Amino acid sequence: MKPLFAILLLAVISLVSAESEPVEHILQGENLQYPLYNEKAIGFKRQIVDGSMESQFYYLCEKTKGEMKKNCGAWVDEKGNKIASATLKVTFKGIEATFIKLSTKDQGRYYVISEKPKEELGYLRVNVLTPAPLPKH
Repeated sequence: MKPLFAILLLAVISLVSAESEPVEHILQGENLQYPLYNEKAIGFKRQIVDGSMESQFYYLCEKTKGEMKKNCGAWVDEKGNKIASATLKVTFKGIEATFIKLSTKDQGRYYVISEKPKEELGYLRVNVLTPAPLPKH
């Protein structure tokens, strides 16, 4: 009976961990490094929690070519219009993108994208935590 229970428990743990998504918890105001291991990566698509969950795109100037090059270096909507409320800055060096000073309005899913419109090369859910207030003395 015990071996059967152990096998069942391991199977449940495997199933749960296989279906869980990658999550990064980061304090508000901190930077997040995101390595881009895939050569085809040219930027990010994000769906932020606060708001309409519409996709926003950021094309890395160092990796983007062709039609999307004109939109590099800023968050844009699906039509290529700059999003004024999107203030998250992104830098790129080597194979690593850095999201600068995340705020709670930047929480959401971040997908690595290629030049092919529907091709996603991985994703990460980003939770931005507000630091606890310091105790008063």
